[in-house]
Amino acid sequence: MRRYCAQTGVAFEIGEAEIEFCRSEEIPLPLLCPEVRLRRLFCSRNRSFLYTSSCTLSKKQIFSCVPPDSRFKVYDIDAWNSDAWDWHTYARPYDFSRPFFEQFGALYAATPKQNLAVIRSTMENSDYTNGITGAKNCYLVFAASYNEDCLFCKCINHSRNLVDCIYLNKCELCYDCKDCHECYNLTCSESCHNCPDSAFLFNCQGCSNCYGCVNLSQKKYHFFNQKLTREEYERRLAEIDLGSHAVLQQERERFKRFATLFPRKYYSGRMNERCRGNFIDHSKDCQDCAFISNSEDLHHCVWVYGAKKSFFQCAYGNGTELIYNCGSVGEQAYNLKFCFGCWPGAHDCEYCIETCYGSHDCFGCSSVKKAEYCILNKQYTKTEYLDLLPRIKAHMLSTGEYGTFFPQTINPHPFNRSDAFDFFPLNRAQAEAQGYEWAEDEAPNETSPAAVLPDHIRDVTDQILNTTLICARSGKRYKIVRKELDFYRTANRPLPRIAPMERLRQLSSILEVKPLIESACAHCQSPFASAYAGQTQNLLCEACYQNEIVG
Repeated sequence: MRRYCAQTGVAFEIGEAEIEFCRSEEIPLPLLCPEVRLRRLFCSRNRSFLYTSSCTLSKKQIFSCVPPDSRFKVYDIDAWNSDAWDWHTYARPYDFSRPFFEQFGALYAATPKQNLAVIRSTMENSDYTNGITGAKNCYLVFAASYNEDCLFCKCINHSRNLVDCIYLNKCELCYDCKDCHECYNLTCSESCHNCPDSAFLFNCQGCSNCYGCVNLSQKKYHFFNQKLTREEYERRLAEIDLGSHAVLQQERERFKRFATLFPRKYYSGRMNERCRGNFIDHSKDCQDCAFISNSEDLHHCVWVYGAKKSFFQCAYGNGTELIYNCGSVGEQAYNLKFCFGCWPGAHDCEYCIETCYGSHDCFGCSSVKKAEYCILNKQYTKTEYLDLLPRIKAHMLSTGEYGTFFPQTINPHPFNRSDAFDFFPLNRAQAEAQGYEWAEDEAPNETSPAAVLPDHIRDVTDQILNTTLICARSGKRYKIVRKELDFYRTANRPLPRIAPMERLRQLSSILEVKPLIESACAHCQSPFASAYAGQTQNLLCEACYQNEIVG
């Protein structure tokens, strides 16, 4: 079914699977295009920007993902999970004379928000993080699980000793890498699997002791795709000292030019069946998705793993099923619609935020725990709940609210301080035209010249730990921390000239969900939809890539 987006005017198609689901659940068909709907979900989520704040309950100083100048009260996660407050006290009856979103907005503004999305019992010496579980000795790491000794990373899992990395899984001792999996001692590489002791690789699998290589599989001692003896490879490598900042920058540019000479597969991912999208792994029947793994029968989902039969789900997963228009729901969550931040084990809920710990059969609830048969945090019997719910939905249908996600008026996050800025970016004019708030960037707070850094890491003394540096990109101050300096010395990498959060912002460009464009294989002309169409003239289908590159 073809429609025009009510916000942008762009034509879009509603898939048959979503039409069937909406009809079975008596949900109005969407009026907004997929990109706008997903952007709204991601704008409700902030994992990468931390503010200094204080807990409204305990008054202690905390870090928070909620802006301190917002109208919301924020509790430290331990206080939020405690019995020191009672979510029942915020209950209110449903008022059929007022729109639902107006009533929910008042409830949402009154209930306390969690300062961070963390499970603190699984964290050790990892205070400067968010959206993280199972962390040890991590610093400025976001949206990650089960990592140790990692710095300045995002979207990493089951990894150790990473610096400046994004979207890595089961990796160790990696520096400045993106979309890499099961790699060890890898530098400045992208889209690689099982590649140890290498640098400057792109789209390589099972390669070891390789440098400057593209599209190789199961190779060893290759230098810019040329096979060498071990002795010659080591001699060539010894001539390149990546401990020098000038040399590292030179090698980045050299490899960037070299990589453009090669064809690439039309999407990033592997081991999939009947999938359409980008960055998809070990999944089947996933359509128009991105950053998906170990999932099945998903439609327009982004950054989800271990999920089944869902539409417009973003950021989480792990055992979820029948999710519709939800963000940050996970851990066995089931049958949720228009919800955000509901886990673990939440099921059969609609229009709820932070409705957690097995809560079920709730509608329009905020910050509740282990709840059942509640509407606007008010407790009902099962019979009362089931009698009232259809009347509320009918009222929302009459006001045009049912079937749409929460309005931006209740969202505490400015657009450029939300995850939407990574996955579905807009500039300020575009964001404000679509009704999003925009946070002013802090002005550079240093007018004096930047400290002159040694070109080579061997010339850096411990005095650097007491030196305030000036970011070459933003003009803001930053410092080198001890763990970071130790890594650079061990790995023989130079001091960065750009502040950590600016480096993460630059790396996050890989997360942008770009539109799929119909194209064709450069070799066999087989049709496909690719996010890389237009970027290169040499895109290959899966079969041609396997035959001519991997094979």
